[in-house]
Amino acid sequence: MHFQAERLGKSLFLIASETIDRLPQAQVHFNKLHTDQTMYKSMLDKLQKLPHSSLIIHGKYDPVLCEHQHDFVMKNVNNAQIITYDKSAHFPRIAEPDGYAEEVIQYIQGK
Repeated sequence: MHFQAERLGKSLFLIASETIDRLPQAQVHFNKLHTDQTMYKSMLDKLQKLPHSSLIIHGKYDPVLCEHQHDFVMKNVNNAQIITYDKSAHFPRIAEPDGYAEEVIQYIQGK
């Protein structure tokens, strides 16, 4: 797998080339988030209010989930679990689908 680096505004994003090929609508969604600045607003305070357990799956090269956010979630979100995939960016469900599916199934089954 190789990554394509794109500089947009103030941020550097690593995007798996397979993701762009498989999700053409991703660019439309990204453009909306970038234009209305939603992607720059923290949602961490909302996570604290979740009444149920949470599973966050992301990739090692994910430009969205930083170390500060990871630590915040682990300290402040009730019953949170974070799984990091070594060969993915923001879309491990595409880059590593078998492992992703297995983790989701185990989470849903309560294992």
